[in-house]
Amino acid sequence: IMKNHNQIKCPNCDTAFKIDEKSYALILNQIKDKEFKHQLEQRVNEQVSNAVTITEQKLENKFQKLISDKNNNIVELNEKLKSSQQEKDNAIAKALAPLEKENLNLINSIKHHAQEKDIAIAKALAPLEKENLKLVNSLKNHDLNQKLVIHKLKEEYKIRLKDLHDEKERIKNYKMKFSTKMVGESLEQHCENEYKKYLSNILQNATFKKDNDASSGSKGDYIYRETDSEGNEIVSIMFDMKAENDSTIKKTKNEAHFSKLDKDRNTKGCEYAALVSLLEPENDLYNSGFHTVYDKYSKMVVIRPDNFITLIITLRQLGLEKLKYKLELAQEKSKSIDIANFKDDLKTIKLASAAYLKQIFDGIKDVVNNQDKIIGHASGITKKAEACKSLLINIVTKNSRQLDNEIQGISVEKLTSNNPTLLSMFKSLDDGGSNAA
Repeated sequence: IMKNHNQIKCPNCDTAFKIDEKSYALILNQIKDKEFKHQLEQRVNEQVSNAVTITEQKLENKFQKLISDKNNNIVELNEKLKSSQQEKDNAIAKALAPLEKENLNLINSIKHHAQEKDIAIAKALAPLEKENLKLVNSLKNHDLNQKLVIHKLKEEYKIRLKDLHDEKERIKNYKMKFSTKMVGESLEQHCENEYKKYLSNILQNATFKKDNDASSGSKGDYIYRETDSEGNEIVSIMFDMKAENDSTIKKTKNEAHFSKLDKDRNTKGCEYAALVSLLEPENDLYNSGFHTVYDKYSKMVVIRPDNFITLIITLRQLGLEKLKYKLELAQEKSKSIDIANFKDDLKTIKLASAAYLKQIFDGIKDVVNNQDKIIGHASGITKKAEACKSLLINIVTKNSRQLDNEIQGISVEKLTSNNPTLLSMFKSLDDGGSNAA
């Protein structure tokens, strides 16, 4: 029997045998094999049973190989294994002790890994849960805000309905009051009184008169005209006033009066037409204050009586702006005409000068021709030469004097006598030269 040998009994066949320390260490290394660890990690619930089964199988294979290698020692090992059951149990316990310890370590490791996994999952879920809670709170706030907005819209709708109802009542009361006011005072008289009250004293060049001219077969109610201090028209408005009692069965519409009003405007030479109307009191289109009908009738507007003064002021201001540009344009046209006249005068002088010069040169040409004839005739040369010389001198002297008189007669005053634009320009130049001197 070898010393320091370990005695092992096979769990399958109860055969006892001894192995040396190297073989024993090899068996332990095989038991601790990486693949065995991997299998233990994958099968948590079967760790103990599977580990024992695998170990027994490996041991059996190893033992069988050892038995085949050591057939001579089998009998001795069997006898010793049979003789000492306690040694067998101790050997198995000793062999299994490292496995159980490793298995326990693996189980603890798996539990620790599971705990770390749960902690990691909890940490990973924490921000998600926080975000989810934030979203839930946001949805609750959104629902609350939505309810508040809906409540606010409902309140605003109620207020708007109330305002519309109050406005309707105001218009109704205004109409009733105005109708009461119209007792003994027509709509025309009301407008005339409003004009006298607010505008007649401040618009000195304006008139608001009754249209009494029916020579064209038709007339309006009132005509407003205003001019500037030079008599240039600023604005003109043909007014027509329409009202009817509530007791009137057949109600008329505003548009029924547009055609006649437009005709009266053109006939009386007014720039604008205005229908001051109490018709269609429930029509919001006309209750807005100003309603233009330019798409059908040029420069026509429908107003309620309370906008009468406002309309005149508005159209008057527009007329002032238009007149300003109109006068500036006329002034520019006048300047263009004056410059054109100046150019025409210069052109006349140039034509006259050219005509005198032509006469001079034609006379000289005649003299030259006569000189040629004289040269051709030897007799009487002195007399004819003197005659030609005298003729040439007379022609040159006469036409030169006329040309000189014409040119000398040219002056700025003469050329600009009927041209205020150039006269002003030359005067400005003279004044500028004097100041410079």
